[in-house]
Amino acid sequence: VCVEKKFRVRARFHQIDPSFAIDILIQPQMSFGTGHHETTWLMLNEMETIEWTSKSVLDAGSGTGVLAVAARKLGADRILAYDIEEWAYRNTLENIALNNIQLEVLKGDVSVIGSASFGVILANINKNVLLNDIPHFAKALKPKGYVFLSGFFKTDVDDLVALAKKYHLTKVAVETKNDWALIKLIKS
Repeated sequence: VCVEKKFRVRARFHQIDPSFAIDILIQPQMSFGTGHHETTWLMLNEMETIEWTSKSVLDAGSGTGVLAVAARKLGADRILAYDIEEWAYRNTLENIALNNIQLEVLKGDVSVIGSASFGVILANINKNVLLNDIPHFAKALKPKGYVFLSGFFKTDVDDLVALAKKYHLTKVAVETKNDWALIKLIKS
């Protein structure tokens, strides 16, 4: 899967294409996040819009770990990824090893972040989980930090933006692909 000329997400049997700035190797197993779905593509594409150097990052609902891997390859410093599903947890571990990177991976829900704080939060989940987790994300996000949300339809944007606003998360951008959407928020 190609995201502009920045990211190329591939399986082991695909050759490296040096025309892409960042190569991400993924063995998807049963996990979500191969880049084929519009929401993963939207997340990767929007990730190019901010500076990642020395950022602490949370990948909530990591699936394959593709977003955590991308964040590390963009220069993020400390990364925590978590997923509630055992197979996704294991798949994230496998994919960070395939990409020769290190980051912390936990099995569980948003509660595993404890009192940690982050400069960027990536959450490609579904609307209902996001509605539950936005208050936790807002608490864990550093001032002027970014939250990237996806995993929902265009028709869900207003509900998510309204809730985020209650927690001092301001909409910076909304991107769409087909019927799917992404919201980028900043903490005021």
